[in-house]
Amino acid sequence: MHNYSRSDGLDERGRPQCPHCETRFRAAERDRETIIDPDGTSYATIDEADFSNGPLFCPPCWAALETTRLARQSIDGSGNA
Repeated sequence: MHNYSRSDGLDERGRPQCPHCETRFRAAERDRETIIDPDGTSYATIDEADFSNGPLFCPPCWAALETTRLARQSIDGSGNA
């Protein structure tokens, strides 16, 4: 996974957002959507999330980043870098 810091998960006004696609989480249409921390812990809503584990990702971005991480790990582990 990219080296995102906790502050990367905040926009210029300090509102939570996905650091990868910059989708803001605190919006009427997103408050009830799943978000995921860097360890893969899923939260049903933003209100359940633990921001100390941030930054937090939207499911599509987390899946894409995790797929890339696993692919790199597979390549590195096989000795074919």
